[in-house]
Amino acid sequence: MATSNLWSLPFCGKSSQREQILYTSMRSTLTGQALSRPDEFDPVMLERLQAFTGGLKTWRPTFTHGISFGGRVAVVCCLACASRAICPDWMPDVYLSYLPSIMPAIIYTLYGNFATTMMYTVQGILGTVLACMNAYILTCVASDGSQVMAIINFVLFCFAILFLNMNINVKIFALSWMPYFSMTFADPDIHLGTRLTFSLDSELTAIIFMQCAGSVLAILAALLPTPVTATSHAREYAATTANATAELFLFVAKYYCGTSKSLEINVWNSHLAAQRKAAAKMKVATKAAWWEGFDLGYFGRMRGLLMKHVEVLEDLDRRLGVLQVCVLREEFSESHAKVMEPVRPVLVDLVCAMGETLMAATICCTDGSIAEDECESMRRRISDIRKLLYEVASTFSSVRKTQSANGTGLDQDLRTESFFICEVSKCAEILVVFAQELIDPNSHSPKAIHLVVAGAIRNWFDPKVITTSSYIYFVLRNGISIVVAFLLGLWIWDYDSSMAGYVALMVSAKPGAALLQNLGRMQGTVLGMLVGNILFSTLGSKEHFYVQCVAILVFEFCTNFIYHSSEEFGAIGALLAVFGGKVLMQQGTDEVSPEDLLHMESAAYHQFYMLAIGLAVNTLTDMILLSAPASTMAKEALLQGMDRSFNQFENFLVDGFSQLEGLGSFVGEVDANFADAEKFSLEADQEPRWHKALFRTKLFGLLIDKLRETHADLLTVQRSFQGEGGEELFSLISERPSFPAVRRELLAKMQRTQKLLRDVLGHESIGRIDPDILNGVADLGGSQPEALERLIAEIHQEVLASSHKKHGKFEPGTMALDQVCRLCTFLEMLSRVAKDVHSTLAVTIEQLEVRQSRIRIQLGEVNATMALDQVCRLCTILEMLSRVMKDV
Repeated sequence: MATSNLWSLPFCGKSSQREQILYTSMRSTLTGQALSRPDEFDPVMLERLQAFTGGLKTWRPTFTHGISFGGRVAVVCCLACASRAICPDWMPDVYLSYLPSIMPAIIYTLYGNFATTMMYTVQGILGTVLACMNAYILTCVASDGSQVMAIINFVLFCFAILFLNMNINVKIFALSWMPYFSMTFADPDIHLGTRLTFSLDSELTAIIFMQCAGSVLAILAALLPTPVTATSHAREYAATTANATAELFLFVAKYYCGTSKSLEINVWNSHLAAQRKAAAKMKVATKAAWWEGFDLGYFGRMRGLLMKHVEVLEDLDRRLGVLQVCVLREEFSESHAKVMEPVRPVLVDLVCAMGETLMAATICCTDGSIAEDECESMRRRISDIRKLLYEVASTFSSVRKTQSANGTGLDQDLRTESFFICEVSKCAEILVVFAQELIDPNSHSPKAIHLVVAGAIRNWFDPKVITTSSYIYFVLRNGISIVVAFLLGLWIWDYDSSMAGYVALMVSAKPGAALLQNLGRMQGTVLGMLVGNILFSTLGSKEHFYVQCVAILVFEFCTNFIYHSSEEFGAIGALLAVFGGKVLMQQGTDEVSPEDLLHMESAAYHQFYMLAIGLAVNTLTDMILLSAPASTMAKEALLQGMDRSFNQFENFLVDGFSQLEGLGSFVGEVDANFADAEKFSLEADQEPRWHKALFRTKLFGLLIDKLRETHADLLTVQRSFQGEGGEELFSLISERPSFPAVRRELLAKMQRTQKLLRDVLGHESIGRIDPDILNGVADLGGSQPEALERLIAEIHQEVLASSHKKHGKFEPGTMALDQVCRLCTFLEMLSRVAKDVHSTLAVTIEQLEVRQSRIRIQLGEVNATMALDQVCRLCTILEMLSRVMKDV
């Protein structure tokens, strides 16, 4: 198998002599002996890996992306407008009349990269074809048209499209075209003829042609002048995250083996947060890359390897979070230095070997193929890691035995060190498994395209989705809005389909902030029409045709720059581009007369009027159906995530080892709940509150952070029992006499936290909250429970007895399986969970007291003379001075 296809890819580049030398030395590194040097990685590998990142970026990525895509869209839209001059004479006039519809086809298809553009192409064409097919079938049934049949068909089609679990873009494209077809069918003044049939000069054919033409132009814009692909983004993020992860492991290992704290750990924390963002972007890009090669051949192998890379990075990221806990808890005492100093050299060697293995594996993943020499090199790296794991295990076991007061290694001064070594060893084991999977040719076979398509179609009818109450509410809310708008246009505004079309564009799965979202859409639509009409009234004559093309070029560049560079105003920029561009794309006349201008202004005003009525219909439907506001959905998501996390842990403590099955899928559900809570909280901060108190944005953000920390710690406790010997380890702990008391105290504290959070978040009035909800909170305390101290002592005795039976013989080849290390992990994290729960209670009460004091001041219940009391003012000064010192 050839080994050079990675280096011959255009985005990597191999033109300079220096890069040729680098290529040779890099290959010698990959195929030669694994390097083992303390405190650093192979510099050649680092330099080659960094070449994937595209070098130093001096401009903000969103700015350069907006410039690039704004220019691409502007050019293809200008070409579409210029096509009038080269349109053949035999082409029917209906195609030119529908040329403005090519604007939304281009703008809503070209997005992000080639993969996303391909996905939106399929979704846009599918939605348009579904609407056209329905109109054609309707015409075949009744060729003369019928108002009753049009209404029945529209209602059935609308709810059917909404009910199917298709992508929302497919639904919007289908529902935005169907009102026009149904109105045309229902209007008795319109002679259907061949308008709604599939002939060369029919409207259906022209609409599908323009949708396909716009999609083709969007695809060309994504590929020219240089392709912007999700695959290249995935490779870049893979190199970035691999390099960052290796550096993070090396730094945290060297820092933890040090003798004192330093502010450098704060920089490490920021780098860890940046690495998580890059890993999330890589996951999105890798998933989207399916559309670029459909997992065929080389593309399928490469994407499969990159997906494995994503899974490993997610696991390593979670482990880095656990190591972060160890580092932040460490006091760097004299005993810590005595334990870690002998382990430091071999531990740093292990981390360097891990980092180089990760980077070598990353290069193999981005290559898409693994040659035999690379497989041999990877086997040597695996062997080196296993040897270093054994050296770390034997060295630390020996040091721990000499430093332990009672010989068990469970001393308070040794628990965090055992915890840290155990987690690093687990990370090394993860990389070993990853490297073994890479060299296994049968471990990354892609899924056939027909199976993917069949699975997507089956997903349209997934009962787990379409039968949920939230999905049914989504169907009813949007379906009723569109049908009402359609009937109003049919019976009141003389067969006008524009209102229903606008409401179809407002289809949203998030009713919480629909009003603000739709107001933004209205803003973009109105401004787009205004600017478009002003420019067209000036440049709309045929003699200004080429100036009109230039105006489209400039206008589309500006609006699409906003669309692709701004997260806040992107939706408004897209609507500006679509509606302003559609007006500018209209065919000019010989001369724009005052009557033409008056007609254009009247038509624009009518569209504004229809848009406003459509927005009112959509908002009233939400209010009548009692849609849940964003604040309610945020609270429900947060409480649901908390309940799932706490209940899973309770089941684990009560029912034991069997509850660890399916822990991976459970983690995804809880993470999704917290992500939804965070997303809806941003919308809740902007929604109208009417008679309710302001949304507690600060408290809500703090609770999300605290509950995420608690959830991560609960998972670490449970995962310490996974793997070989986990069931026996849980039996050792659960059979101790003090374990029921520890479980009872911890679960009581967790249940009290759940109740307090429900009561506090459920209080939305401006009045004072009932102080009785705090009853019993003070008894929960933040100190370590006595029962936990007794449990630790009992575990000490049991481990000491079992060690005497084994005569102190060291057994495991890695500390990831060491019983004492896993017990230290359990005890440390159990103690931390108790502190996490108490910290959540403290944050809630602190924010509650701040709010209560503000309410008392507002209600005039504070004695004004106390504001001048000398003792109170001195207390304030002393307290705040102490707080300032802590802040610094």
